[in-house]
Amino acid sequence: MVSHLRSLRMLGILWGDEVTNAVLDFFDNGKLLKQVNHTILALVPKKDTPNTVLDYRPISCYNVLFKCVSKIITDRIKGSLNNLVGINQSAFIPGRKISDNILLTQELMHNYHLNRGPPRCAFKIDIQKAYDTVSWQFLESILHTFGFHHKMVNWIMTCVTTVSYSLSINGELHGYFAGKRGLRQGDPMSPYLFTLVMEVLTLLLHQTSSHTSFKFHARCSKQKIISVSFADDLFLFSHGDSGSVKHLREALDKFSLASGLLPNLAKSTVFFSNVPRAIKDQIMNIMLFQEGSFPVRYLGVPLIYTRLAAKDCKILLERMDRRVDNWMSKSLSFAGRLQLINSVLAALYSYWVSVMMLPSSILKDLEKRLRRFLWNGGNPGSVRAKVAWKDVCMPKDEGGLGIRSIVDVNKALLTSHIWSLVTNRPSFWVQWIHSYKLKGKSFWEVQCRANVSWGWRKLLSIR
Repeated sequence: MVSHLRSLRMLGILWGDEVTNAVLDFFDNGKLLKQVNHTILALVPKKDTPNTVLDYRPISCYNVLFKCVSKIITDRIKGSLNNLVGINQSAFIPGRKISDNILLTQELMHNYHLNRGPPRCAFKIDIQKAYDTVSWQFLESILHTFGFHHKMVNWIMTCVTTVSYSLSINGELHGYFAGKRGLRQGDPMSPYLFTLVMEVLTLLLHQTSSHTSFKFHARCSKQKIISVSFADDLFLFSHGDSGSVKHLREALDKFSLASGLLPNLAKSTVFFSNVPRAIKDQIMNIMLFQEGSFPVRYLGVPLIYTRLAAKDCKILLERMDRRVDNWMSKSLSFAGRLQLINSVLAALYSYWVSVMMLPSSILKDLEKRLRRFLWNGGNPGSVRAKVAWKDVCMPKDEGGLGIRSIVDVNKALLTSHIWSLVTNRPSFWVQWIHSYKLKGKSFWEVQCRANVSWGWRKLLSIR
């Protein structure tokens, strides 16, 4: 804290001593200037042709001075999140990975298309306007309940509740109004506060497991898995009976009433496996969600229940084609195209290859597009390569251009999951694998059976 305050004093050269002293007084007296906490809302469209206000995402733009204040408080909050937030939440907590949620969900929903085994149901829930609808009173209450010091709570609530807004429309500012609820998207503090808010839902859901009428989803009872979440992306699992689902609905209603966060019925879906039609109707009347179908996108990648097909990855190829096929990319020099490949195009597929083994045809198509862009600038026709691609993918100190082979990157990133298993990293997915796959055996000795999931089979294949 002392080092942060010294930095603010040094910034007085830029802003003037009067403004800087006002920020220092905030940490002493808890009062923040209105000018410091004023926010400009920029509406970023979610789709190409937005028609309503709901089609825009409000991004908060505020001055650097407030961001310094927010970052100081955020650094203090981050240190305690690992002890406060359950292991089912993967967002914004050091040591936890978004890939854990994807890998675990795919394991739990393996063979969901088959009508055999115990009845199962899974709910993919989208929170409506998640950050923008958080109740300030609820936020202050849970901060005290989680044990934050009253002075820290006062700092946080002052930053959250004294905000004023102006709208940026077509480059001009309009209006000046105060906020009533919600966390600003763009504030460094907001993701961590929202994680604490969602932890309350996790605690409520775990209370449902104490009811004798509640039954866990298949292969979830050992870890007592009911929910996995990444910020506001939420998946709920339960046995396929109306009694268990009713307990989940009661927990959701209690959470919504207190926090102001409501499920988006239009975007939330339910998936069934071996559940009779009559029971399906009862469950859908309780949750009021639509029945989903596979493949479905979860955290940016397709959620599969059998094997990953090439058609499921077409969106990745289309995204790369859109990035390459424009006049700005085609007008780049050779050095510019090389830089774009390493800094931009590689990032398009890095997330996908870090969570699943892509089909060989997709890997070849991706590298084909990289070669064509590097040598031809994205223009159609045969690739006029001057050097073999395997030599291009060598490190620069060995004579290559430093472009990484996508096949090697895919295997290397998947190997990080094996390292998590070997080192027993704290994770729901790691715990689940040790309980239901390894069962006390070494990862290097376990056999690959015919009925295992596609993702687990690929991990075993690269041992």
